[in-house]
Amino acid sequence: MGHESVKQLQTVVFYDEQGCIRYAFVGTSAQCLAQPTAEGFLRLYCDRVFSAYSSYVQDGKVIDKGDAPGPMWRFDYGQKSWVQDEVLAWSIVRKTRNLKLQSSDWTEKTFAIGRLGMAQFHAWQQYRQALRDVPLQGNPYEVVWPQVPSH
Repeated sequence: MGHESVKQLQTVVFYDEQGCIRYAFVGTSAQCLAQPTAEGFLRLYCDRVFSAYSSYVQDGKVIDKGDAPGPMWRFDYGQKSWVQDEVLAWSIVRKTRNLKLQSSDWTEKTFAIGRLGMAQFHAWQQYRQALRDVPLQGNPYEVVWPQVPSH
């Protein structure tokens, strides 16, 4: 019984000057060689498969970025490290705030006073105002969220 020769897979990586992987192709050596290199990109041949989003290139080697320390971090290819991203952080804070406001929209309806009573209605109004004021706290990494009023 004859054995078919197994073709060794290879990866060709296309990356920019900062080491950000822009595209990776996995195939045989011949297929990898046939891949055109886009203008402004560099080419690297690698013998393993990896995720372009979790790796970068430095000194001709593919390096794993590791996990982000938190949701408000982005990978800086110039520094080759995770950095806090204030724009991303504020985006996450606003999205969280908007979801909290949306989940309490029912307290804005005219029937809410009768359902809640005047004191609870005012507590919910204060809570919603505190949510709207969250961006005024100034630091997206240390947001103090207001407490949800008891029902």
